[in-house]
Amino acid sequence: MSSYKRAIASAFCFIPLLVASSPVRHWTQTSTETLWRGRYTNCDKGYSVDLPAGVVAHDTLPPSPNDGFIISTLSAGTTDPVTATRPGFLAAFNQYNSGDWRGPQAYLDWELAQTRNAQITNTRHLAFHGLPAFEAEYSAVVDGRSTWYRVLIVFRDKDDLIYELMLSTLTRDDVRGTRLYRAIRSGFRIFPIPLGECVNP
Repeated sequence: MSSYKRAIASAFCFIPLLVASSPVRHWTQTSTETLWRGRYTNCDKGYSVDLPAGVVAHDTLPPSPNDGFIISTLSAGTTDPVTATRPGFLAAFNQYNSGDWRGPQAYLDWELAQTRNAQITNTRHLAFHGLPAFEAEYSAVVDGRSTWYRVLIVFRDKDDLIYELMLSTLTRDDVRGTRLYRAIRSGFRIFPIPLGECVNP
């Protein structure tokens, strides 16, 4: 075989390797939202979440900050816009300024102080991927309806970050919501924040 033909053959053999190594893009954009399937990634804030099959996570469009997502617990695969204005959602989000509070419990206490008639039922301190965390269940009256919440607050003090996972349902024993919360909690990954600009796959 000539050197020219060998070069062509080698090039075609290499193409599948390039395709196989290309990262899968887990997000698409609509006119109003960014939709995530399979995995949500926030490389600027150092975390990702493996999403269960069929689940769609809703995020803002650029140039708005990528600070988390929301999922409907009533229809986890919906591509219609989802909001936190009424029960029936799971949200994962982040913010800065962890140094403003003494720890994750103090942060939740501050959140509850903004919530009328909040009644805590279960709490526990824990280490979440090696970071200090606080998990709680509480109820509150929202727009005249009793609403149940389950929250996980995680402090990443080194980077001045707070991660929060929140489930909101109309009943404490909401099976679909609880199953989704456990799946998202289990799929939460924390990794080092890269230096410079990064791209979310």
